[in-house]
Amino acid sequence: VSNACVRLWSAKLERYKRHIAALQTLENNSLYWKSLKRVNKHAYDIYEPEWVCDSEERFGPSLLNVGDGPKFVCAPDLLREEQDCLVYSVGSNYDFQFELGVSLRSPSCAIHTFDGTMNLDKKALPSCTRNINLRFHNKNFCKTLPGTRDIELAGNCLSLTSAVSSLGHQNRTISIFKIDCEGCEYFVLPELAKLVEEKKLSVQQIQVEIHGTRFLRIRRLFQTLRSAGFAVFHKERNHDGCDGYKCVEFSLLSLSFAKAEFIHSHCGT
Repeated sequence: VSNACVRLWSAKLERYKRHIAALQTLENNSLYWKSLKRVNKHAYDIYEPEWVCDSEERFGPSLLNVGDGPKFVCAPDLLREEQDCLVYSVGSNYDFQFELGVSLRSPSCAIHTFDGTMNLDKKALPSCTRNINLRFHNKNFCKTLPGTRDIELAGNCLSLTSAVSSLGHQNRTISIFKIDCEGCEYFVLPELAKLVEEKKLSVQQIQVEIHGTRFLRIRRLFQTLRSAGFAVFHKERNHDGCDGYKCVEFSLLSLSFAKAEFIHSHCGT
């Protein structure tokens, strides 16, 4: 990597750090977040993209994708080059547009989709899932309780840690972790962040729809992901079922993957 490229990277990283410093000042401004209790339409306003991915694409079953199912992914070319690509998709409700998009761009990716709300006895998986490298798990993710393993006795669920262990994915890199599960992101993503911080798992990017308008809970989730080394590179308000403010789509990438993407885009290697 050339000295010029190193300087460009350092400058970009400094801009990110300045943005985060300003964001943290606003996050900690009690007058600001107390005002959100009265006007919850602004709960997500301060969380905008803080990183620019130079090559992002909306993954769906075609080259141009619209609607709620497709998600914005950074550096599809790098994904295509990965020899050991692993994708987790949490929440489906029979919508496999995202999985089809991953397969279209990187057929070798092993995709694991988790959704315990689907009754496969009444309605089978769509036929399109048979033609891609997908393994479906009819399970939800549940919380891990302090001092216990899982609350799996409560129903058709397992913890993220249990899923990673049972699938033999410990110490692996998850290329994409997509999650849209109507609120479970508030306990699944902190568990994911903990696994990353403990170096039991590596995650390159996260695509998540965050639900609800309770600012303090939203703030805590973003702070947890930031502490684990993730930065937002895309934001999309959901106008279909959330009126543009009750739930919002975010795409994040790890800063280590951001560096790999930057070198790939700017340094000619």
